[in-house]
Amino acid sequence: MRSRRSLTESLPCAVTTLLVSASLLFLSHSGTGAQDALGLDHFKCYRIVEGTPANDFVQLHDQFDVTADGVVQFEHVFVRDPVLFCNPVKKATSTGQVTPIVNEDNHLKMYFIAPTTAQTRTVLVTNQFTGTAITPLVVFQPLILAVPTQKRPHGPPERLDHFKCHLVDGKSVDLPVALADQFDTERVFVGRPLLLCNPTVKIHGQTIAGTDRDPALQDNVIKPGNPDAHLVCYRVVSPPTTAPTATPTRAVQVINQFDKEIIKVADPILLCVPSRKQLAG
Repeated sequence: MRSRRSLTESLPCAVTTLLVSASLLFLSHSGTGAQDALGLDHFKCYRIVEGTPANDFVQLHDQFDVTADGVVQFEHVFVRDPVLFCNPVKKATSTGQVTPIVNEDNHLKMYFIAPTTAQTRTVLVTNQFTGTAITPLVVFQPLILAVPTQKRPHGPPERLDHFKCHLVDGKSVDLPVALADQFDTERVFVGRPLLLCNPTVKIHGQTIAGTDRDPALQDNVIKPGNPDAHLVCYRVVSPPTTAPTATPTRAVQVINQFDKEIIKVADPILLCVPSRKQLAG
């Protein structure tokens, strides 16, 4: 069983290899390739180097939180430090397939969570990297809550779900892609999957304790609008440069249900890809 340390150790390790790219790839606006049928953006996720912990409790229920008897279980988790900030991103593959941005206002801020349960399972996923093939992922404990977030001067996110993200192990993609987001345009190498993000029900704030009322019926509940749309997040590595320099940071003003603050972000760590999933077996 993997622990929270697995990802927290891999992030700094990835940072040491994520150097500033020596060459940028121009993404043509006339590129071919249909937008993903799931209607969900790709996201390029940057490491947060300065941000305020949420230090708040929420209740979460994703597609794994159901017993064999079909009983829905809510997981009570503590939301901790922000770890990643994700921009919607335009992606171009070496074969010429271009996936544009669906909604420039949709961003995600990812926080570490302290979950109360852990179970290992295997799922089958399909996305633009797997093609028509079905790829197995071994799924471990949840580690991150991804929260729809406004990034100034953009507007608030629209029709973007919360996601509960689980550590995973699976086959590395090992493909180059070109990415263009609101920060920059660069070529990256896509490696192994690190996270599977399920759309999740989220209850934040006061709940009705000591009653028989279903938590899902309470007024402060946010339910997924697109339960079929998942994210598989892969590690990305930028090509090395001949003269490495210190990774620049950016100040970003963000607003979500936890806080309003200015965070500082550094290098890109993950590319999150819209995906479909089903349980194996």
